[in-house]
Order: sequence, then C-alpha cells, then structure tokens
Amino acid sequence: MSRGIALGMSTLLTLVTTGCITGFKHPLGPVSQSHVDEILLGTWSCRATDDDSPVALTFLDFDGRQYYVHLEDQKSDPESLRAVATKLNDASFLSLRVIGPQADGEWTVVQYTQPDPGRLKFSNVAPEAFEDVLDEPQAIRDRLAGRLEDPEVISDFLDCTRPEPSQKEAVR
Repeated sequence: MSRGIALGMSTLLTLVTTGCITGFKHPLGPVSQSHVDEILLGTWSCRATDDDSPVALTFLDFDGRQYYVHLEDQKSDPESLRAVATKLNDASFLSLRVIGPQADGEWTVVQYTQPDPGRLKFSNVAPEAFEDVLDEPQAIRDRLAGRLEDPEVISDFLDCTRPEPSQKEAVR
C-alpha cells in the first residue's frame, strides 16, 4: 500500500507517504470481543494538541460491537470510519479505519479517556513501536499493555467536548 491513514496531529486523519509504518494491519482486538462504550456516542467538538482547527466527530452504534464514525474538519473532505473498541487492563482503545470509496486497509489505534464528564481525550498509538510484531495482534496487545505510560508509544493529540447546543436546539 503506497499510502496509509494515520490519526494525527493537525486534523486527526493525515495522509502519510510510502516508506513509513503508517498503521496497523489488524484492529487491536477482534470485533467479536468488541463493545460499544456509551460515553462515545453522539457528537464531539475536538481540537488537536498542535492545531486549533476544529474537528467534529460523531459516533454511532453500528451493530452493538462496532461504531460508525463521521469526521469533519475545515481542511479536508468529511470521512466515514469504522471503529472497534478494545479494553487492555483498565485502558480503553479504538481501532479506526476509513470506509467507503476511499477505504484504507490499515487501522489506526487510539487510546481514549474521559477526564471529566462531557470531555474526551484521544491519544495516538505509534505503530512504529510494534514494527516487529505487526502481523501478531496478541503480541501487539501484550506489548501495548506493558507500555501504556510510554510517551514514545502513546501521545496525546485530541481534546474533545460536547458541542454547545445551537440556538435552535436551546429553544426546544
């Protein structure tokens, strides 16, 4: 694959060129063991840690085990993504991949936390730290579980809040 999709820095989805590991070959966990975390459902207004441009994320329950995610920012066309949730110890992760006409074969893995009600933080999981085990999902999970505090593996990149209701919604 000559291009990969990586969640990241300025707009959540950044195209990366050949020569780098840009994603994971498999979701972090199998869909059969996935779940829908209710705190994610709905729309979130997000800002990247290195860019003040707004990003809108909407999470919908697709089938009780997966999410449909709609992503919009001011820098690129809207994207549709598939997401699969996985728990490692007490940490929560999403594996995301673009779907539709511009579908991508690689997965991006992010950790998510809810530091306060109505707020989410997403941290990118660097696929380079797993280069030697990319074909082994269990080995990736094992290594990640042991490096949850390692800034070379997990780095903050997106801070989200629930959007303020529009004036039209506030009248209801």
